[in-house]
Amino acid sequence: MEFSEAEKIIAEFFIEREGEGIVGELKTINLTKEGIIDSLDIVFLATYLEEKFGKEIDITDDNTLKAFSNFENIVKLVL
Repeated sequence: MEFSEAEKIIAEFFIEREGEGIVGELKTINLTKEGIIDSLDIVFLATYLEEKFGKEIDITDDNTLKAFSNFENIVKLVL
């Protein structure tokens, strides 16, 4: 599976937590429904994204919170 530079940085967050096996399914699964991330993980991931990309992530916004269920939507948050 091919990843852009931004996707590689975001994927690293999940690889550190879940192992290399997550790479093959990152783009196809619902991260919250599959239990990959929960509300506390979203806070950690938002902080990670802010540090890596220098963009503020407003996790108090419902649309932003919903974006964390899908890898592609997470990527869109930082681009």
